[in-house]
Amino acid sequence: MNHNRLFVAVLCVLTPIAAAAVDLATAYAAARAYSADLRAAHAVIDSAKEGTNMARAQLLPQVALQINQSELRQTTTRTTGKDSYSGGAYNHELSFRQSLVREKARFDLQISRVQVEVAGLELEKIQSHLWQRIASVWVDACVSDLKESALSHTADAASILAVSAQKRFEQGESTRDAVAEARARARLAQSRLSEARSDNAIALHTLEALTGSTLRPSIVGKGTTGMTGWRAFDMPTAAYVLENNPALKVLQRGETVAMRRIAKAESEHLPTVDLVASVTRSENDNNSSLGVHSRASRIGLQASIPLSAGGGVIAQVRQARNDAQAAKLRREAAEIETRLRIETALQRHQALVQRREAIVDQLQSAQLLLESARRNAAAGQKSFDGVFDAQEILANRIADTYSISDQLLKLEIQVLGNLPASDPIVLRWSEHLERRLVRVDLRALSSGTTP
Repeated sequence: MNHNRLFVAVLCVLTPIAAAAVDLATAYAAARAYSADLRAAHAVIDSAKEGTNMARAQLLPQVALQINQSELRQTTTRTTGKDSYSGGAYNHELSFRQSLVREKARFDLQISRVQVEVAGLELEKIQSHLWQRIASVWVDACVSDLKESALSHTADAASILAVSAQKRFEQGESTRDAVAEARARARLAQSRLSEARSDNAIALHTLEALTGSTLRPSIVGKGTTGMTGWRAFDMPTAAYVLENNPALKVLQRGETVAMRRIAKAESEHLPTVDLVASVTRSENDNNSSLGVHSRASRIGLQASIPLSAGGGVIAQVRQARNDAQAAKLRREAAEIETRLRIETALQRHQALVQRREAIVDQLQSAQLLLESARRNAAAGQKSFDGVFDAQEILANRIADTYSISDQLLKLEIQVLGNLPASDPIVLRWSEHLERRLVRVDLRALSSGTTP
């Protein structure tokens, strides 16, 4: 049992050391290299390109060589007697066909080219979704780590206050309800700390699952208030996001494919014209040509004119038109839903920016409260319990600043996740992220607090 505990302790110590500290761009690059969805999307693109080659082949020359070779034995019985023949027989034909008028094949080629574009946009959509997941998890790991640092001081201060309240009660200087309140605050602080640690472990585990590597975010920013280095990000407009959204582009290209399929269905009524040519060489090809060698060549045009298909072509055209209408309606509905989602996120983001400014004011007032409590305790005017109480308030305000930063960043990720991961705005946001996640200087929470 002791060996197992020692192993777990060593593992807990070594795990953070083994994890590589990376920025968001590096984590996203690792996730791209590891993602099975991206590999599948690349395979779909390759498949779509082969579909284009197949469609193009219908319009290119078709050459075929047909060889019939056999051994012939024949006996013919007449009134005058029997005639026997034995020998080889063959028929060799080299044929050539070039499409001149094939509207259906031409539309097939157009559709296949659009489907290659759709496959590329699907890849962009998957990359955007992957970036959104990585960015969210990366921010979760950062914020939970920052909150853990602040809440550990909250838990320490609350524990000291609970012990102090118990001592004062035993000395007759406090009441039982004050002791119960202090203990409840200590338990609440400890539970919040445990929750932050759990959130951090979950985020790191998810990051590992998405990247296939043991990684942890690197936070290089430092500040004295925790928010001085935080800068609001210039969010893109809803119109810009809608114009560049890969998911909406997929639906737009899908509508284009549906319109091409209407034209393809209508082309079933049109005639087809091919240029055909062949060269034939044969010997003993049939019973009437025994012992005869022949060579033949021909060249000409072959036309096929549809007359009636039992109403099948008309039904096919109506079906294609209904599919195109459905594709258009799906695209319009997606545009409305995406616009509403983005506009809502942008409005919430603006409101949270204002709320964050108020929290910064509260953080500064909590710092002033702590300084005042220390001066009073040093002058003997109040007990050191007031210092610990002010420390707890300040630590909670610091945790609140991290929480509001987390909400703001998550809203930004929600909006930017609708853009391609290679969009300049997304790249700039990723580049500036670490500068906006600032670690609060917690030394003020641990200095001059000895009662």
